[in-house]
Parts: sequence; C-alpha cells; structure tokens
Amino acid sequence: MKKLKRHTVEENLGYVLNENSHEAIRKQYRRTAKNLIKLMENRDKKSVVITSPNCGEGKSLSCVNIAKALADLGKSVLIIDANIRAPYIHCLFGLPNEEGLTSVLSQRNFPAATVSDKIYAISSGPKIEDIPSRLGGENMKKLLKSSETWYDYILIDTPDLSKEDALSMSGFTAGVLLVIRENYTKHSDLIKSVRKIKESGGTLIGFLKSGCISEHKPTTDNAEEIRGNTK
Repeated sequence: MKKLKRHTVEENLGYVLNENSHEAIRKQYRRTAKNLIKLMENRDKKSVVITSPNCGEGKSLSCVNIAKALADLGKSVLIIDANIRAPYIHCLFGLPNEEGLTSVLSQRNFPAATVSDKIYAISSGPKIEDIPSRLGGENMKKLLKSSETWYDYILIDTPDLSKEDALSMSGFTAGVLLVIRENYTKHSDLIKSVRKIKESGGTLIGFLKSGCISEHKPTTDNAEEIRGNTK
C-alpha cells in the first residue's frame, strides 16, 4: 500500500470547500451531492454512514465537503461525528468537544451546533465504554429518527472498517457510503469492505473516490462523483 502523507488540521482546512475554492472542485462536489440525492430517492431513511476501508482515506473531509455541497443545493444537513476513538469533525469546524454524541447516548440533552447556513454538527463528545453497543443502541436509533424530522440529510462520520464501531448503526440508516482513495485503497480491501457491509446487514449506497488530482490545481484534494446503487 502506498504510504500517505498525513496532513495537519491546518492543511486539511485548506481543502474544506468555501467561496474561494476552485470552481472545478466546487462543481465536482456539487455533482457528488446531486448523485447522493438521486441515490437516496425512495429510501425511507435520511441517515448515511460514511466510512472507508482504511484510516487516512479522506472520509471526514469528504463528509464535510458533501455537506457543504448539499447545503449549496438548499438542503439542510446534520453531521454526526461517530468516530469516538479518534474524532475529527470538531477540528474541521472549530467546535468544542467536551460534550457531543456520547452525551446524547448517555441520555443527556445536547443540541447540534450551527456551523453555517443549512449545516449543523454534533461532535463526538468524551470517550465512553462499550462504543459498538452504544452506537448500535436504542438511544442512537432515537437520535437518528428524531433528526430525520428536522434535517434533509444526516451524514455520520464513523471509523474506518478495520474498527467494529463503523457499522454498528448501519441497520437503522439508509446505507453506507464508502470512501476510497485514489492510488491508495487496494482492490482486496475494497472487496473485504463490501463483504463486511453486506454481512452487517447494511446497504452499500455507493462509492466516493477521494484524493483525485485536479488538472486545474494539481495540489488540491478533489473528489470524484459518487457511483453506486440506485435501489
């Protein structure tokens, strides 16, 4: 497997979509968001698990940028950081992390933070025990069900699939979006990931390729469109 250069938080913030992002990149993420909307049609749930075969494949950054692209299309989006062992969403949004998802799972009220127009976020919160069972428990199910009455889409950033936490809640979400990284994710890891999702009872919505090189700006992390199942 090709060794990845690990970016600092400051470097990754440069890849978060904003009004100054290159138009080619903004256009690609808009296409990604439109594809996700299409893939979510006729599903009875609005929550999507976003994960990857391995650590470092860009799922958290992809999650944030998909949310921004959806918001640009007029959709309201809640991002939930369910990567409790190694949270990152609060870093990308500059949010505190003393309270968050684990507070909700412990039956303490914690409102989502308003990040920008149409985008809201719940950080991971403090560490807890029995993470897989808590993420797959009744309190998480209730949180998602109630959130789906308020938001158009709920994007759940989870650990990569080498951790058992990743698919804990797949049974009560619309499905799983698998982020794979160009020139990094091995075909064998992709096959194993698809098998894990199927064995967990989850639904694979589609794939998102990250780390693509834009011909307009060679140093920019870009995303290719989601390709997946429309059923």
